[in-house]
Amino acid sequence: MKFVVLATLSLVLSVSGFGETAEKEKTKGFKFPPTYSLIGLSWYGEDTKAQVGSGIGFRLRGFGMQFNDKFGVEGFLDIAAKLETSTLSDVSDVEISGEIVDLKTKRNNYASIVGTYTHQLSERWSLIGKAGYSRYSKKFHVFFEGDQVFPRRLVKESDFDSVVSFGLLRKIGSDKEQKQEKYYTRALELSLTKFFGEAGAMSINVRLRGI
Repeated sequence: MKFVVLATLSLVLSVSGFGETAEKEKTKGFKFPPTYSLIGLSWYGEDTKAQVGSGIGFRLRGFGMQFNDKFGVEGFLDIAAKLETSTLSDVSDVEISGEIVDLKTKRNNYASIVGTYTHQLSERWSLIGKAGYSRYSKKFHVFFEGDQVFPRRLVKESDFDSVVSFGLLRKIGSDKEQKQEKYYTRALELSLTKFFGEAGAMSINVRLRGI
């Protein structure tokens, strides 16, 4: 009886050990690419055609994935500077009449996904280029004095178009822990971004990634 129990226990341990080894080998075969977060500020110049004002915009927290030392992908949302109301009537498609008492702008937003290419210049500095597509959305409110039911109406437009970016990347921190991938994704980015299409704004950007 003892022999049967010992034999059974040995068989179970052998199968378990084999399963763990196979699982480790399977896990070792596929390694998920390192990811990082994105956040930052932008400066926009006034562009009445794109319905973007002069001032500070924001890049809300986005994501990035680095496949190797050169190629990756990023997704993010940019909020542009607000255009002054006084300039909106010159570029809007709204028929200006005596009934309209006010126009109020809202910030454009750009939801983008891009591929990235990084070319290392030194231990800490790299060139970075990006290209992809963005869904822009521009909108403003029109107020009508004579309409008691719907005194405020939202005018909006959205579409897809291309986006490109080019800039410099400076690595942040040290590699004392020898975690090359984490060290590589922690960086400060200085770049110029151009959105194309009807709402094609341009911005100068400062980004933090992997923080």
